[in-house]
Amino acid sequence: DNWMHLSHLLNAATHGHIHETIGGAWDNIYPEFLNGTVSPAVYTFAHSIQPLARILWRNDLLECPDSCDMTTDPKDCMCTCSEEKMAGRASYEILDSSGILESVEYFDHDGHLLDSFYNESTGKIEYSLPHYTHEESMDIYDGLLKLCCAPGKIGDQYDSNSPNDVTFWMLHPTMERIWHYMRMAPVVYNETWDPYHTCYGHNPDDLQPFRNLFDDNNEYYSNSDLYSLLHPQNEDLPYIYDNFEWPHCELLGYDMSATYRR
Repeated sequence: DNWMHLSHLLNAATHGHIHETIGGAWDNIYPEFLNGTVSPAVYTFAHSIQPLARILWRNDLLECPDSCDMTTDPKDCMCTCSEEKMAGRASYEILDSSGILESVEYFDHDGHLLDSFYNESTGKIEYSLPHYTHEESMDIYDGLLKLCCAPGKIGDQYDSNSPNDVTFWMLHPTMERIWHYMRMAPVVYNETWDPYHTCYGHNPDDLQPFRNLFDDNNEYYSNSDLYSLLHPQNEDLPYIYDNFEWPHCELLGYDMSATYRR
């Protein structure tokens, strides 16, 4: 019943995770790392590990084979961290010096985002995280480094190459049709956009590389501009969905009926 909740679902469970499952990332150690169990949170974390592993690669700590032929054992065709280059340093030191520690968010035992995890005197991430013991903090850093050192493989559907796959063109209009459905339903729909994100491009006032789609101003649109322009009741929107019916959802017991505003 609100945009913030819907946007999280659109970005993850109904979108990014499907790309990853089909051909975005595989051969990782997450199930092994969690003793064979895989929770929904793991997929979110897996989505973050790939770019974090690239940071290690840029710091010349993660090494990947130049090529592998069809006879190579998959286990021998993986990116791994160089023990020699890490030189026995502690996980915290490696993650801090490479810039990974400042690139992730931290949560308490109940899953709540920590408001502050910087040491004001040093300007660095706390050696011992708030609400965690020293040993627990070290376990977190050790686990993070272990996962970053075994990112598995990245497929075309992980990044900007995903439009090359046919499923891209099935997922995106499906999500937008649901979005239109929510915005036109007579129920109360809170469209507040909380500018909480630390990554540029995700907040309402962040600019996107699009212009002159609905005008000739030659100015880039912000997310909030596009949010308004793509409203299903915008008369200048050059398309409309022919129906808002989901018979497959109704077969599963979901009530998808609604009366729309005109």
